[in-house]
Amino acid sequence: CKMWLGTTSEELIFLRKHNYDPENLKSRWDWLNKSRAINFYKEIIKPKFDYTPAWEELKNTLGGFRNKLKLSSGLTYNQLIVESGDSPSSPFDFKNVKKKEFTKEEFNFFNDYNIDWRNLKTRWDWVVDDPNPPHLSIAFFKDVLYPLENGVPHQEIMRQVGYRTFFEKINEIGETWESLVNKAGYQYRPPVQTECIPENKIQLICQITQDSVDSFLEEDIIPPPIYISIYINSLNINSGTFAKYARNYLIDVYGEIKGNELFDSLWSVDFHLAVGGTNHILINRVLTENFNRYDIKFISEPSIYPTQRPFFR
Repeated sequence: CKMWLGTTSEELIFLRKHNYDPENLKSRWDWLNKSRAINFYKEIIKPKFDYTPAWEELKNTLGGFRNKLKLSSGLTYNQLIVESGDSPSSPFDFKNVKKKEFTKEEFNFFNDYNIDWRNLKTRWDWVVDDPNPPHLSIAFFKDVLYPLENGVPHQEIMRQVGYRTFFEKINEIGETWESLVNKAGYQYRPPVQTECIPENKIQLICQITQDSVDSFLEEDIIPPPIYISIYINSLNINSGTFAKYARNYLIDVYGEIKGNELFDSLWSVDFHLAVGGTNHILINRVLTENFNRYDIKFISEPSIYPTQRPFFR
């Protein structure tokens, strides 16, 4: 399990497609050379846009790519574009916002709701110019934002993909992120607090998760879940952090749909019971067995009192 900081599932799929084992990577961009970089541009970078993206649009998600490209092949990012058969991005001659400020998903949204982006003075003017607010913002949430994670995306995810200013604009029309999500017909849940942890701990989480999946897939029937009060001692991390890295690993290995299904089967992190002031997390028996194997401490509850009512947080 190689998950260097920022590595995406698309990158892992690309590496396997081109017969490069991620296990051999010493860093995220260790695989880069000229021919691979050209293929990466054509297969991963360009398809995310309907135009040639400028480096400014990529630097937050492809950090280190440009420097490694220069070191490994002598190419700049614009030279890579030329080598790939495209022309570097240049500003469009419009008085207002430029075409390259928008994503492909935004253009699809504009087409669906008859918004002429050429008349916008700033990228998000359509939010405050909405004649029936927050009608367009709700539609944008459903059509563009919700599909980002096939669920309600947390604000940090939206910032990573360049939609940070959208929050400021919805505030101008009297909405918060929570109120907008609720008006769109979904349930807002605050993000689980997670930690940044060293690579060796990430590797251990990945190994535990893969061992659990292997055991889970060998079962004839779905193993029953048990309630535990989790205390991850040897890793010294909280359960939310473990869950985040475990889910990311499964999505990278098995794809988004299957990865989420496996994670939800092993770790129902949204379901808790309040017993004596302690959160008892519903976790699959297979995963708890692997916690034991790796000396991760937890307290198993022999029974749950029937008078206690479950709650969702």
